[in-house]
Amino acid sequence: MLPFLISWQQVERQDRRTLLATMRSVPPKSVGWRLSLLGEFNISEAELRSLEQPVLVLAGTADRLLPSVQEAAWLLSRLPNARQVLLPQSGHACLLETAVNLYEIMHQAGFLPAQLQQRV
Repeated sequence: MLPFLISWQQVERQDRRTLLATMRSVPPKSVGWRLSLLGEFNISEAELRSLEQPVLVLAGTADRLLPSVQEAAWLLSRLPNARQVLLPQSGHACLLETAVNLYEIMHQAGFLPAQLQQRV
């Protein structure tokens, strides 16, 4: 499963080990339950279109677990106040990658509170 979550060469060795240990620590019954929740989640397009808060949609272009770029496009077409950031060569767990800095992404996209925007 790990090769589907991350791009090996972009995640530090210790972070890979930590992720693997964390994944192994979750009992199979819990994994099954959490996956079943995905199937139960249902939100209508009308509900998505009614959301007014800004949304930043991140998608890794090398995601091997889910079609993240297509899912991001689907969300963008339904969320009225959404913006997208595509992360080239990033996998599903892109926030573990050394080159991905969520703070910097949010700063560049204008998704930080004004007091934090001024600090950078």
